Amino acid sequence: MTDSMDILIGAVCLIFGVYCLYAYVMMKKTGVINTTILISKSINSKKCKDKDAFLKQMLPKVLIMGIMLILYGGVELLNYFCLKNTIVAIAALAIFTLVLIWFGYSASKAAKQYF
Repeated sequence: MTDSMDILIGAVCLIFGVYCLYAYVMMKKTGVINTTILISKSINSKKCKDKDAFLKQMLPKVLIMGIMLILYGGVELLNYFCLKNTIVAIAALAIFTLVLIWFGYSASKAAKQYF
């Protein structure tokens, strides 16, 4: 059971990381806020006080989160198929968790500031 979960978590992280990078490019290109990643469904993105400032603040964080998801997913799959090292898995999970908490806090703080 654990082995299949490692593969599933690695694959989902890779896919969501690619989606974050896609969302980063689209937000940078169009200036439209991606509500899936940055704000909750209950918040209307059209009520943003300063959309450009919000995007300027959050775009680098979305990029970092996308890169981190891809790295974590890759490390998870590499560790499962090749390395099989528990220390690598725990370290990658710890770093990923810290970045995830930082991103969630940053997105929540920016949403309170601009909406």
